[in-house]
Amino acid sequence: MEHNTILLKLSGEALQSINKDASICYDKLNFFIEEIKSVKALGYKIAIVIGGGNILRGANISSNGLTRTKADNMGMLATIINSIAVEDALNNNGVPAVLLSAIEVNKVCDFYTAEKAKQILEENKIVIIAGGLSNPYFSTDTAVVLRALEINASSVYKGTQVDGVYDADPNKNSNAKRYSQISYDEVILNKLGIMDMTAILLAQKEKLPIIIFDIHKKGNFKLMVEDSSKRSTIK
Repeated sequence: MEHNTILLKLSGEALQSINKDASICYDKLNFFIEEIKSVKALGYKIAIVIGGGNILRGANISSNGLTRTKADNMGMLATIINSIAVEDALNNNGVPAVLLSAIEVNKVCDFYTAEKAKQILEENKIVIIAGGLSNPYFSTDTAVVLRALEINASSVYKGTQVDGVYDADPNKNSNAKRYSQISYDEVILNKLGIMDMTAILLAQKEKLPIIIFDIHKKGNFKLMVEDSSKRSTIK
């Protein structure tokens, strides 16, 4: 593993406006760009994978009658839309970034291969990897873990709406317990919904640590990278 290479996972919902009247809130987008810039300035190589839930979730629209394969294809295309926005915002703010997609959209960006992604990182650019796994029935979480392994990232940082892994939803249960560290087995046994179980099993097999943190708190991404005592880690 490359100990100065990390993969940041952002949910699509993180880009959405608070009142959900816009799929992409540009104030939020610019906030995340500053968070990413602060970590890049520390000398880290950064890959980014973004979900598409602010636009649509394949599983949700499938449950309403659409064929699951077609619904998941739509969801993967949504990740490309979000990734274009993040790539453009990074470049416009002086942070060189390149978008790759696991689904071929050659008028938009190059096709993803691990070799291309690693070359972009070696050029001191951020690489954004879109299109999920390019196959239905797999979540973006699973794509995150696989891409992190392919580019030899030392860890995954999953930016969420909460500040770590809890034994219950802290927004619904004030007595929810936060873990500073929790094993993959405990996550699986207790069916904690912080990540898709396929992703957890793959991370467990390859011993890939996953740090869960609140992406909306200013300076938090940099804090998590710099200070291991503040992290909530699955390992």
